[in-house]
This record gives sequence, structure tokens and C-alpha cells, in this order.
Amino acid sequence: MDNRDVATVEESWTRIVTWLGDAAPATATGLRSTTRGHATADRALDRAAVERALDRPLTPDLAEWWSLAGDASGAERLIPLEHTPLSVAAALEVRRERLDQHLRRGESIVDGEAGEPSRGFQSAFVPIAGDGHGRYLFVDLRGGPLHGCVGEWDDVGSFVDVISWPSVAEMLGDVADALVHGVPALTFHAAGRLRHNACHPEVPVLTCRAAVTPTGHLTWAT
Repeated sequence: MDNRDVATVEESWTRIVTWLGDAAPATATGLRSTTRGHATADRALDRAAVERALDRPLTPDLAEWWSLAGDASGAERLIPLEHTPLSVAAALEVRRERLDQHLRRGESIVDGEAGEPSRGFQSAFVPIAGDGHGRYLFVDLRGGPLHGCVGEWDDVGSFVDVISWPSVAEMLGDVADALVHGVPALTFHAAGRLRHNACHPEVPVLTCRAAVTPTGHLTWAT
């Protein structure tokens, strides 16, 4: 990863929570375990227990986000395009289910470096959000320069796309900027697709902007 100036997780999460409260109140109500951007005491992250379950350390930015956000699973489509955050318990369960499936198929669950495509769901993949249709954003804890990047797993297509964001901190910063400033989100992913698929112009390249429905829910328009 490079040394770009990236907002802290707390700064970005506070901006997100504040904006939702002002502009998308229906989505804001889904942050039921968050008070002013911080998890309530009953939702505090037991980092040691999570790391034991994963058999590996969390990245500092993921640990901080989970500590701040608590259970944000009620904030539907918070992360573009249509991903809703998973609670920590749900994240571990999604991971367990997919590891079981791929172990039964005899596929490798430890292979390659962070950010590299993978046909099998790996033990170093930590789901953090899902779209309800078999696609999950995950933090890639494999080694390498992109350790901690965020990719998208598809139960049908596996992980074959370029990464979505270089880190959880950059993901949250991207969301916060899109909400507060009205700029497009997913530009990093779009640029990566353009480079990776330079010889295949038919591959779609999407960015999106935040919008609010008449009922006060956040959505993303392409």
C-alpha cells in the first residue's frame, strides 16, 4: 500500500453516522448499537475472542471499525453498491459456512497473496458485509503488500475481480466522502478494472453516488 493521506476510521465513521442522522434517518435507525459513532457497552468487540476464532490477528482498521460500529447490520446498503454490514457473529458464521463448503470440495483454503484471485474461499478471508444474494465484501488477511485490502466474494463467481478498496479505512473514507461531499464512490475499484481489463472494454466499470429514498433510506445510484 502507498502512503496516501487516509482519514482515520473514527473520523470517517463519525462523518458517516452524522450524515445518516441528518439525511437518511431510516438507515440511521439501523445503527441501533451505536451511540454518536461509538458502540454501546453491550456491543463492545471482544477482539481476543474474534482473533482466536480466526486464528490470526485482525487488521487495526477492521478492529477499530468493529469496535466503533458494534452491530451495524440494520443499516441496509450502507456500503456500495448494495452491501449491508455484518455483525461480528454473522461474519464469523458466514466465514465458517464457506470454509466448510470449500473444504468438502477439497479446495485450497490457504493460497496466494492478498488481493490475488481465488476460486476457493480462504481461511484468511473475513466477511464484513453482504448484499443478501451471495456476495460478500471481505477483508483479505493473506500476506503481501495488499494485506488488509477489501475484495468481493461471490458464491457463484468466487473472487476473481480486482479489489474494491486497499483497506477498511479507505473503504470508510470513500463512503464518508460520497455521503458528505456528493462525490462518486468506488472510483478506486473502477480504475483497477480499467487497468486490469484494458483489452476487454465490454467489462463494466461502475462508480456510484449516494441517494436517499423518499422513506429516508440510503441507496446508491450508478
